[in-house]
Amino acid sequence: MKEKLLLIFILFQVQSCSYLPSNMNLEPEQYQLTETSDYLLLEPIENAIKEGILFIPGGLVDPHAYIESFLPFTRELKMKVVIVKVRSNLAIINSGQAAKVRSEFQETRWLLGGHSLGGVVACMNIKKEGT
Repeated sequence: MKEKLLLIFILFQVQSCSYLPSNMNLEPEQYQLTETSDYLLLEPIENAIKEGILFIPGGLVDPHAYIESFLPFTRELKMKVVIVKVRSNLAIINSGQAAKVRSEFQETRWLLGGHSLGGVVACMNIKKEGT
């Protein structure tokens, strides 16, 4: 019983130590940001191309922290960018989240990637699907 309480305490502490975004200078007239419980979606206001980036965050990094880094892809290259949300900000816990999100956007070809632990999970997804 003590071990379970200790584990719960440790997981709570880890969750509360996530990296959050810095103050972002965002210009919403150039793109649209949609947030669901599963992902953040950056889309150009008009003329989106059929390729997009599906990104899995690194361990303990809040998905909002990546928005500013991906804005040039949306603004200049007219790509959709989906930043996956994962439980406890640990992609390894629910590695199938990227496939779930991707199934919502069947018309888009995806470049799948991630940061740190998210990159490992992206590789696991690629190997699993054979694509």
